[in-house]
Amino acid sequence: MVKTKVQYARNTLLLIYIFVYGIRNGAPADEPYNSLHLNGNGNVGVGSRAPPWPVPRKVNEKMFLLPKQLEPHDTITINCETTSEPTRLTFGLVTGYDEPDSDNLACQLDMNFTESQNEDTSLQLTTVYQGNANVVFTDTAKSYFDDTNFEMKFILRTARDNGYVLDVHIGASYLSSVPLEHDVSSIKFITISGDIKKIAKLGFEFGYND
Repeated sequence: MVKTKVQYARNTLLLIYIFVYGIRNGAPADEPYNSLHLNGNGNVGVGSRAPPWPVPRKVNEKMFLLPKQLEPHDTITINCETTSEPTRLTFGLVTGYDEPDSDNLACQLDMNFTESQNEDTSLQLTTVYQGNANVVFTDTAKSYFDDTNFEMKFILRTARDNGYVLDVHIGASYLSSVPLEHDVSSIKFITISGDIKKIAKLGFEFGYND
């Protein structure tokens, strides 16, 4: 068990380094996995070619590849610096083969701070399956925004029906659990958009079973 935890810790640090290096240099490699491949059990080895690095489709949008297939207790942490008065912030986990599929979103957190938005539904957690959107959770966006240093997390875990759910957190606050409608192996991309000055860090922490 000690060896397993050490291996996961080493791989977590490696992944954080890969993510942060790509963000700071602003031009990730076309094949981010390249000869480095992170197997489903969290071990580093030589593997298959990764999908091409995704190309943003919107203004102020960033897209990233997940470093490996998600497994229970894997955690994705997004740290970013927003503008002082953002109008919108959006964070998503997206399915796709060679590119993100906007008609199939595993989970998207959308925070809308515009005056025209109903305040009670200004924060939404949404899934999109084959083009059909489903709002899973709503709340007031301003309740979860008090600093330009913004952090949110997606945590995958096994559901009671043997399916999967994503627990979504903003800072220390738990929002909701979102049931996955898609095959977990199809989730390959992270999308971030809105009034964000910079993305400070993307962290990927391996889960493990005791």
